[in-house]
Amino acid sequence: MFHFKNTKEKSYSFYKKKIMKYCILFIGLLLVFSCSSDNSNTTNRQSLSFTDIYTIQADTLEMDMISNIGENSIYISYSANNGYNENLLKLNANTFNTNEIILPDFSESRQIEIVNNNIFSLSGNDIFKLDLNLNLISTNNRYNETYLPRITSRNNTIEIFRGINNILTYDISNDNYIYPSFPTNSNYFLRADVEIINDKLFTFGGLNYVNQNWVISNQINIYNYALNSWSSQNLPFNVYETFTDVYNNKIIVGGNKQNNQSEAFIGIYDPSNGSYTNFSTTINLNTISLRGLTVLNDELYIAYLDYNSPLPNSLSIKIAKASL
Repeated sequence: MFHFKNTKEKSYSFYKKKIMKYCILFIGLLLVFSCSSDNSNTTNRQSLSFTDIYTIQADTLEMDMISNIGENSIYISYSANNGYNENLLKLNANTFNTNEIILPDFSESRQIEIVNNNIFSLSGNDIFKLDLNLNLISTNNRYNETYLPRITSRNNTIEIFRGINNILTYDISNDNYIYPSFPTNSNYFLRADVEIINDKLFTFGGLNYVNQNWVISNQINIYNYALNSWSSQNLPFNVYETFTDVYNNKIIVGGNKQNNQSEAFIGIYDPSNGSYTNFSTTINLNTISLRGLTVLNDELYIAYLDYNSPLPNSLSIKIAKASL
């Protein structure tokens, strides 16, 4: 006697288990690819959609930006008094509430750095130390050696890149200066911003003095602290001035290509392989002057000016942000 009914039930049960197995496998693969895609977007996004969030009125183009996660705030250094003073603004990234202090600055240095939850503001004559609420703590008035520097921090020091081919170190632990012990590099670093990753220092573009002429550079100069030596790579184009910040062990690099501080660019540099990739943006970079950038909570904040020549006396500097 043949048991057709039992055979059919067995066959149905067999294929049902097979189908469930493949469904589970398919769902698992979808989850893997979904997670992989999300991670890729977080670290390798090549298009930035900017939204304007704030506007400040300035009277010069020289300024700086930095951020602090604990305060969830952007700090902006700029001039609103004919270049003779520095306005240091704290802007909350959520509420857009502001706090501001005015400091003397006669050389348009306007560089700011946060170390150990203190802000250090570099002027042509002084280094001001403030807390994160912009209360002045102290003033070091023994500094008067720079014009248009760029600064970065390493441990308890601030590395000051001056308009000459050397680097001055300010030790914040003892309020003292360490004069250059770096090997000579022929590039002048003028207007070239700097960052430190894995005890290597990177400078991007800027002005180099060659045969008694200022030449716009495309060089990425790299100083290795352990080896006490310089090496170099190249950006794909010459850049007059740059602004930088570190993000996920890479360096966001922005700036302007022309010596009238126009024709902006924004990209990302990977120190692990020396690659540079341009971002596309919802802002037409060819029509603006980029004035600074900083990263906070996976968002890129920039300061920019809609560029028109000649520039007006009062400059509307826009602050915008985009998700990275």
